Amino acid sequence: MSAWDELRIQGSTTGLTAHDLVTQGFPGGDARALLEALTYIDEASLCIVLDTSLRRFHLRLKRSNMRLTCGESDALMRFLSTMNMAIQVLGSQFEAEKWLSEPAIGMNQRKPLDLLRSTEGTKMVQLLLSRMDYGVYA
Repeated sequence: MSAWDELRIQGSTTGLTAHDLVTQGFPGGDARALLEALTYIDEASLCIVLDTSLRRFHLRLKRSNMRLTCGESDALMRFLSTMNMAIQVLGSQFEAEKWLSEPAIGMNQRKPLDLLRSTEGTKMVQLLLSRMDYGVYA
């Protein structure tokens, strides 16, 4: 099983299990696995989504037992669930990462990745992906 497959399972986790993962904090090793699994999105962009500095992120990568904060874990969960949805809609991880990283017409030329910094922005991105899946763009 690849690192992305493992993270995808966590990203599709819901309910109390997801709550517990977020409040306990994802292990730093999960952040490392995520970074290694990404093919188009770079670590600077991921740090923006997680609302953390590159320095802090690198510290967590070095120390696998160090956990992400609740806020970082929440952002990671939002990213994973949106990425899973984008892969399903767009057909591949590469296409999903590319779409998330480029300005989108349905987002007023904003990058969907930038909107994943908040719950409301994530809802907007997921709604657009749902519309794309059903062929409804307006």
